Amino acid sequence: MKRLLPEEVNKRNSITWTACNDDSRSAFWRSTFKNQYGGEFFKEGRGWVWKENKPVEIPRRCWVFMLNNEEVKITNFSEYCANNSLQRSAMYEVMQGKRKQYKGYTFLAEEIHGLRVIKTGHDKLDKDI
Repeated sequence: MKRLLPEEVNKRNSITWTACNDDSRSAFWRSTFKNQYGGEFFKEGRGWVWKENKPVEIPRRCWVFMLNNEEVKITNFSEYCANNSLQRSAMYEVMQGKRKQYKGYTFLAEEIHGLRVIKTGHDKLDKDI
């Protein structure tokens, strides 16, 4: 079995490039390479070029707060609290409804994969949804 390397697949005359382009079993080697590393092969001129498919990063979870009548979306909760001198425990209490607000922040909703899943009865939020 040949050793196929992603950093050599587009370098002309490397072992990986030769296997995927000039070998009599090049279709087999291309499918083996795709199964191992993902991505796609595209016909370019007389040879094949591999392009890696990079996954689009979608924030899994997002918290929406109101601060000075503006929506603030937070994707990294711990980092946001540290950068803005906020206590995480106090912000969690606002999210759980134990506090109405903390340093001007009031909790509106939680978004998971772009969908708002918690309605709070806040006027601005109810109009948006």
